[in-house]
Amino acid sequence: MHRNGLIVRSQDHGRYHYSQAVKEFRQLLETPRQVSLDDVETVFATVFLMIAWEWQFGHSVRHLQLHLQGVRSLLETHPQLFRIKDVNDMFFPPGSDTSTSGPVTMAKVKGSFIPEQFLLWILYIDASCRPIGLTESLNDYVAQSGNPALQPDHLHRCARLWGRCFWGEQYPDEEVLDDIENYRALELLHAGFCLRHRTWKALIESVAGTAESAEPLFREILNIREKFSDLFITARFAGSVSARRTLNTIYVAVSSFYSQVLLHRRLLCVDALPLGIHQQAIAGIIDICQKQFWSDPKLLRRLHFPLLMAVIETNDMTYQRWLRERLWELRDFHSEFVWAHDVAEQILARQDVSQGRYANLAELLLKRFHAQ
Repeated sequence: MHRNGLIVRSQDHGRYHYSQAVKEFRQLLETPRQVSLDDVETVFATVFLMIAWEWQFGHSVRHLQLHLQGVRSLLETHPQLFRIKDVNDMFFPPGSDTSTSGPVTMAKVKGSFIPEQFLLWILYIDASCRPIGLTESLNDYVAQSGNPALQPDHLHRCARLWGRCFWGEQYPDEEVLDDIENYRALELLHAGFCLRHRTWKALIESVAGTAESAEPLFREILNIREKFSDLFITARFAGSVSARRTLNTIYVAVSSFYSQVLLHRRLLCVDALPLGIHQQAIAGIIDICQKQFWSDPKLLRRLHFPLLMAVIETNDMTYQRWLRERLWELRDFHSEFVWAHDVAEQILARQDVSQGRYANLAELLLKRFHAQ
């Protein structure tokens, strides 16, 4: 109701129902009982929606962090919720019991990767919001948990399978083809989120003198660019309109990766001059943003971070003005868009005073981070 403006004072109604949902969810978690697979899916669907609400409409990053801490507590107290699932079990007939040898019995076995999909999305939000002020990292927790079923790369592989495994033969052929067409772009997008988490982690640890060098991360960036070179070429020469969503997915993945290239330099190599790859990233983001805008301005709602990085990097005042206007137009749609716009304006103001010299983005973000 709040998002679509369906009724007067819809935000008040939305917050009321949200508060009621949080209260009832807390009561559910506090009730002692045996946890089933259906319970896990319900819990993570609910947690994801709560986190998504705070991420999009919340006024304090602390509220978001409370929900992320709840996810961590859930994983700590119920380590059995996530275990490595054998994808090969999906080849057995529906309803087969694969845990026994010999003839197949008809005990019901549900092959679901839905919790993995929700947890992956939550980790993406965690990585995206760390610079905004999250003082704890769910990504760090899963990396240190020792549970291979919680690792982001494993969650990503499961997330790419959940629809086909859950619906089985009912899954439409069109959706199967759509999954296949979008796989590589979503894989690149996943790599971008992982880079964002590691880049911010390296910055935070550099303050404490324990960070990994920026060089290994840069080598990984180059390796990723080589691995997905076909997607970068496609994004460069493709048009703005396509009958399928694959091209839009490629545009999001490529521009997000380019933004990580620029973020790496601005946070970890503050005094380094831009290289060819950085110039390519700026040009690529601007090109993609313009294609998406001319196709449908709403598509820019997925590109706020590339817009932020491009607007503070480009030396072309015409492009800078255009990117600045697009960021300003996004402010009313998402709390993170407000943050991106504010950061861009502060950096540009500093660069105007210094007559075009790059402002220290790392210094600004750390100052805002510790002020939360």
